[in-house]
Amino acid sequence: MTLTTSLSSPRMAMTSLRCNVWMMILAVLSMAVAAAADETTTDSSSPKEEAAEPSTLSKIFQAYLSNDSTYVFVGCIMLFFILAGVTGLDGGKAAKLVKITQAEASSPQDPKVYLDISINQQKAGRVVIQLFASLVPKTSENFRALCTGEKTSTLSGKPLTYKGNVFHRIIPGFMCQGGDITNGNGTGGESIYGRNFEDEWGVETYGDGGGDTKVGKFIAHEQAGTLSMANRGPNTNSSQFFLTTAKTSWLDAKHVVFGRVVEGMDIVEQMEAQGSDSGRTVTQVAIADCGEIKTKAT
Repeated sequence: MTLTTSLSSPRMAMTSLRCNVWMMILAVLSMAVAAAADETTTDSSSPKEEAAEPSTLSKIFQAYLSNDSTYVFVGCIMLFFILAGVTGLDGGKAAKLVKITQAEASSPQDPKVYLDISINQQKAGRVVIQLFASLVPKTSENFRALCTGEKTSTLSGKPLTYKGNVFHRIIPGFMCQGGDITNGNGTGGESIYGRNFEDEWGVETYGDGGGDTKVGKFIAHEQAGTLSMANRGPNTNSSQFFLTTAKTSWLDAKHVVFGRVVEGMDIVEQMEAQGSDSGRTVTQVAIADCGEIKTKAT
């Protein structure tokens, strides 16, 4: 599982897809109208002078006046799809993702977890992470529970925990990636919800209830120490995550940011020093222990 570097926008891709689907539907319906016209007007025994072909909408209107069931049926279908797009019966417009800062995503009630890091099987120190649970509760709860080890796999029956897990990929100037709790090499992973779960953008609908305006918030990869989900593409989150060691804004809205390092950034820098341009570590970097830091708020 690797991190994407594409600059394409999920919102633009979804909007383009929806437009293409509607164009295909209208094209098919138009061809159906034309085919029906050929079947009802062609007389093979009497050649006739070619006349100008009336427009599709004109045919439908004339058919309505003459009670031609074929055109009326096709016209009703086209009208239904047009109204569906206008009124939101098709699900509304694609969600608009709005970037917010980590400070804006932060809340005093956010839980904190810790990762006790070992390097070359020697204790290095503790990294404390704040989880943005108020904005991305599902993703934050997945990480919190994997730190405490309180959940059991629904697939294998084994405990789900980061304890003993290694950082299998570290690239200096970029990030430290770990969390493959099944295979340990970046090919596996499992969440507390099952093998995978969907991206969490916190989408909210505004307006008159027609579903016309959907706005979601994504947290920026704005600084070193950002905690984000690793994935294989949209909606493929599991247990794998990464800690950035630099600003990585090209990952915005492609990987879900759900936390940040609040203590122990010097430990993350020690971890970073064990990496290479290929991502292979020169020595083992592992999570010796992990858990939740209990506070009055949590």
